[in-house]
Amino acid sequence: TKAENETCKERHEGKTPSRYFYDLGLFDCPTTAAHCVWLEEGDFDLLKEKGVTVGTCPISNLKLASGVANLPEMLKKGIPVALGTDSVASNNSVNFIEEMKVLAVLHKERYHDPAFLTPEEVVKAATLMGAKAQGREDTGSVKVGNKADLIVMDISGVHMKPVHNLLNNLVYSASGSDVVLTLCDGKVLYDKGEYKTIDIEKVLFEVESSRTRILNELKA
Repeated sequence: TKAENETCKERHEGKTPSRYFYDLGLFDCPTTAAHCVWLEEGDFDLLKEKGVTVGTCPISNLKLASGVANLPEMLKKGIPVALGTDSVASNNSVNFIEEMKVLAVLHKERYHDPAFLTPEEVVKAATLMGAKAQGREDTGSVKVGNKADLIVMDISGVHMKPVHNLLNNLVYSASGSDVVLTLCDGKVLYDKGEYKTIDIEKVLFEVESSRTRILNELKA
């Protein structure tokens, strides 16, 4: 937030959070910096120099009114940008398909450029760049030798028609409910509404129990 940025400068002789972490040597380790909505002019060069990936979380930033990342400057500088959701505390649905659309449309309006961020760039931020940020060269794209980390989507719905560019439909028309299969390293985790590794009824029961307990504690 802006307040965190300004407080850091007050405490550390005018250093922004990026400069402070840079001077501590934190960026000498592989780093993903979340949000980065209040970067100042010199901060972009620091992140670029150290190969820091920015994990941008547009829906979280909008819900908390914390700011909008300057993606045009980041991409112009060659800073890697990966897409994230943040947590359910600030992005209730953590709907990653929805996150892609918001990433695309938010920055078009914010920087008054309807051509900014192509569907290809959005999908790359949502897939390959996240893998690279984790130092993983065996996932994030579909190619021989990579892990089978995949989703399968039903594109037969009327909201996905017509198709003249499937990536365009994926970013601007698709919904999280279109995902019908999830694979992680070849293992099926989700298939047409069934969670293969999670007892979903138990999870829902525990969620409701926790909600009831927390509300009762707050009333006490």
